[in-house]
Amino acid sequence: MGRNPFVKARSKRREMPVTELSLAAMVDMMINILIFLLHLYGKGALDTPPSDDLQLAKSDASDVIHATVGVVVTRKAILVGGKSVLDLVDDGGVPRLPEGVLQDGRISDLATALSAKLAKVEVKPPPQGQKYVPELMVETDKRVPWSVLGPVLRSGAAVGLEQYRFVVAIDRPQPGAPTD
Repeated sequence: MGRNPFVKARSKRREMPVTELSLAAMVDMMINILIFLLHLYGKGALDTPPSDDLQLAKSDASDVIHATVGVVVTRKAILVGGKSVLDLVDDGGVPRLPEGVLQDGRISDLATALSAKLAKVEVKPPPQGQKYVPELMVETDKRVPWSVLGPVLRSGAAVGLEQYRFVVAIDRPQPGAPTD
């Protein structure tokens, strides 16, 4: 009976020396993990998902956003810096301002909170020949009526935030999709 020719090959495979992982391979793996994590978690403050009770309007605009003061208007409250400034009244599913909160068409508690937040905004020098104009960034539920949003914008204007932007969900048409 003859010897099996594969026995010697198998024994050689089992006897392969154990080598250490090279430093270059480890550095490559760490760089790949770092790039992945930066891509996954390295988003700006405006890329945060809205709260559960907030439905943003849709837009396809892509302007650059500068340092601003933000206000969030949900169907339950008005928030500045994540802190509730005013609780809204539920009027049959439609939010409205509580009675007696308006003074000259604005909300004084909101104006105070926006003024304090504006004082803390870090302003980068604008490009040559341009003037920095602070903006009010409004993140609001699309179901909030103008009777609530109007006083919010007037409160911002009262403290120097005369320009405003609305935060919206980006709605870009898919390639090849019909357009309206």
